[in-house]
Amino acid sequence: MRMIHVNRDGAYLGVIDLERLKRAFENGVYRLTDFGWQQGMEDWQPLEYFLKIKELPLDRTPPLKEEKKYILRQTRRTRLGITSSLKSPKSPPVPS
Repeated sequence: MRMIHVNRDGAYLGVIDLERLKRAFENGVYRLTDFGWQQGMEDWQPLEYFLKIKELPLDRTPPLKEEKKYILRQTRRTRLGITSSLKSPKSPPVPS
């Protein structure tokens, strides 16, 4: 089963499988600005990478202006090959 670690603003939110992640996103638990990582990946990716979302669903509120800037900045950093400040863990963090 594909387990994904989720991070928001540097805070670890836990680990979840892909199907539950999709349902939780649809229910507003997770945001497009959250990041996910799974074993074998070099770096954290926006949840969009896992969800394969092209556009926001009509019933979702678009991200705030600051969140959009953050997403664009992270996308540019990735395209330029700049290592993100969110490194993939050597081993998954232990939830407290």
